[in-house]
Amino acid sequence: MSSASESLLVSTFQGGSRVISDTANYDGNWKLLVVLEDCEFTTVTDAKMTGTLTGITAKAGTVIGGGITRVRLASGTVMMYE
Repeated sequence: MSSASESLLVSTFQGGSRVISDTANYDGNWKLLVVLEDCEFTTVTDAKMTGTLTGITAKAGTVIGGGITRVRLASGTVMMYE
């Protein structure tokens, strides 16, 4: 990632970030989910999302935006940005 892209992420998501790579439930107010390692979701909760991501394998590099309030992985690693 270029330094300009990194600066944009840092300035846009100043609320913080979290790397998730286990199968616990994580609650928050995230605006962006970035898949770092291919993953499968157990739960993704977003009040404005229609449908589900459960059982879908998301490839590394996938970016999902929204108002995500809960995430639980079956496998893989993601970075969550507030």
